[in-house]
Amino acid sequence: MNSTEKISVFVADHRSAVLTGLYQWFDSQERYRVIGGAQNVDQLFAALSQRPSDLIVMSSDLFDNDFVVLRELRRCLPYVPILIFTTIDEANALRTVQSAGATGIISAKDEMKDFERVCSRVLSGAPGVMSQRVAAICGSAPVEEAPAPELVLRVEEAVRSFGANPPYQGVRISVRPGTQRADSRQQ
Repeated sequence: MNSTEKISVFVADHRSAVLTGLYQWFDSQERYRVIGGAQNVDQLFAALSQRPSDLIVMSSDLFDNDFVVLRELRRCLPYVPILIFTTIDEANALRTVQSAGATGIISAKDEMKDFERVCSRVLSGAPGVMSQRVAAICGSAPVEEAPAPELVLRVEEAVRSFGANPPYQGVRISVRPGTQRADSRQQ
């Protein structure tokens, strides 16, 4: 697999040690290539405006409680999956992260195998992806403010999806232009 076929990833966290760890993990995976990183919001938007990415992985620590940064990122890049890793362990806050534009959410306490699974599911186009830990928090807590009905359905779907083992490992979409030789059409 050459580098042009790899999934380009942009990582963002205010801690350089976490950024280094994310760089190393993605670089160790055959299917990913890290194209950049940011330690603050200004760097994040400046870099992403110059170089598009197939996946954005960022910490929830980069945005404040009203999630303006996440909403703006979603507005600017509506089709790019955004995976948030977080230390938030309050259900309504996690639901708000999702409704603000996160394609996937994973807890900073999750293992790397869970991180890999969430990355694969987000890239496959699955909506409302959550790690098992995050789904358990959101699924077991009472809803203080009524979220949008579609958000409740996405949370319930995420909780149910961990009961089965969806075959997302190694999923890669490849489209090749079809060509047909002229002499084969005449037969």
